[in-house]
Amino acid sequence: MAEETEHVSIWKTSRRGLGKRHLLEGYDSEDFPGSMGARPDGCAYFARDQWIAAEFVATSMSGYEDFTIEVRIPHSDYKSHFRQYEQLVTLGGRTGIELPVPATQLDELNRVGVRSSVDLNGDPLHVE
Repeated sequence: MAEETEHVSIWKTSRRGLGKRHLLEGYDSEDFPGSMGARPDGCAYFARDQWIAAEFVATSMSGYEDFTIEVRIPHSDYKSHFRQYEQLVTLGGRTGIELPVPATQLDELNRVGVRSSVDLNGDPLHVE
């Protein structure tokens, strides 16, 4: 049987102008109201694979921050509250796992998750 890690990491690239607040204060449901187009559901989209968040930055031009936020969640909390949102996504010919987390679950994510920022190479980044 494979050994479970203590934490599960999920990744997000915030819309430009929101990254610092998301990193320092957490995610606010008001930042994810839903809109016409690709994301009408009011969910905050996270990824289990960092490359997905990095791909979003690389292909989204100026609409997103130039860093990703890693949220480390205790495995038991991830399994209980967030794993249910996992779904496959394909970007640039690669397949990974994304999580459209409903805005109603963001308070729980803020409560159990620990946030840190990384640059697109996965190196720690200090955001002031």
